[in-house]
Amino acid sequence: MVEEVCALLASQAFAKGLELNCFIEPRLPGELRGDPTRLRQIFTNLIGNAIKFTHHGEVSVIVECLSEDSRHATLRITVADTGIGISPEDRKRLFNPFEQADGATTRRFGGTGLGLSICKSLIKRMGGSEVNIDSTLGEGSSFWFTITLEKSGEIGLPALPKTLNHRKVLIVDDNATNLTILERFFRDWGAVVGMAENAPKALDMLRIAVQEGTPYEIAVMDMNMPDMDGLMLAQAMSEEEGLAETPRILLSSGGVVTENERIKAGIRHSLTKPVRQSLLFDAVVSSLDGGWSKLRVGMPPPSAALPKLAGRRVLVVEDNPVNQKVALKMLQSFGVSPFSASNGLEALEQMGRNTFDLVLMDCHMPEMDGYAATRALRERERVMSLKRTPVVALTADALEGDREKCIESGMDDHLPKPLILDELSKTLQRWLLPPDDGSEQKLG
Repeated sequence: MVEEVCALLASQAFAKGLELNCFIEPRLPGELRGDPTRLRQIFTNLIGNAIKFTHHGEVSVIVECLSEDSRHATLRITVADTGIGISPEDRKRLFNPFEQADGATTRRFGGTGLGLSICKSLIKRMGGSEVNIDSTLGEGSSFWFTITLEKSGEIGLPALPKTLNHRKVLIVDDNATNLTILERFFRDWGAVVGMAENAPKALDMLRIAVQEGTPYEIAVMDMNMPDMDGLMLAQAMSEEEGLAETPRILLSSGGVVTENERIKAGIRHSLTKPVRQSLLFDAVVSSLDGGWSKLRVGMPPPSAALPKLAGRRVLVVEDNPVNQKVALKMLQSFGVSPFSASNGLEALEQMGRNTFDLVLMDCHMPEMDGYAATRALRERERVMSLKRTPVVALTADALEGDREKCIESGMDDHLPKPLILDELSKTLQRWLLPPDDGSEQKLG
């Protein structure tokens, strides 16, 4: 869930030139039981406020496991920023409804006190700690709290395996926080990690490794770096003997890399930051020799049918016939019962006649788009006191503003297009296989 909220708010950060970093400790239990609506509201408020009050630098979201036993896990959740900061005097009244640090802040940015007050109340209702604040005026703030959640009795997706053992990976990023996060991911996956904070240093490290007979097997590079960006670095590698065949993965903060640029620079995958751990892992695995067949030994293929999904009804709302057909085929491979509609109006008609367990909603369609259809669905549910149907947006990462519209229209989750089978599997399990009390959600 944390990664989903970060993804939905990422374009707000990128529009301000901010980095949005997300680190979920790899040893975090895969399935935890909590109130998804309250948790999503807490994360959205804290992260949204951090973005609003930060003009330069970054916002970082960190989820750590402090302790766990056979039944419970205690987490510490931190949202840190390099924003305007809060004075000690103002912290005392920050959580009062409609309060602000000072009048000038209210005039410039609008109120945040109500959102923070709601966060404090929701966390308390869930048995969590007080919301703590560490802040230096003019330098930034860190909001954090702890909460104990029950482990799910359901069998979730397996943790990402340590199948990159001894594989040599170079990470290139000028942002120190993101560099550290990526390092922790790769070390947890068993890789041998090298790090460079700029492209020239990365080229030197790549060349030296080749000369010493221990070349890097893959390079993961940020797009937005000063002087020489990630695309230029990838292009330089493609033109140099000994480096041209090294697989490259590009991480971009909302920038669009054309297919022609990607191919010319020898980039295997281009991912949008903050990148999900599972997507990054899959991109690395598929870029290395052998792909899934060799590296995910002992794991079921992503397309394996899941018995508990049998008979679940999923509506695909997609105007592109090819995309619609692909989505239906993918859903069939998981054993669900798929249905289709070509626009929002058709979807509302079908949902008026039938009940669905989940809706996969394209955002951009003729006649009625996905946003309008979801708003209409939520209004119908409110007026008729109907059970809320989960709606997962199908979005293209390159389209700015999509994620904010998803939240505003009442969508619950999103999947990037084109669909990836493994990500679709996780989404289906997240929304269609909750515990009996309906409260289970994945924090990752």
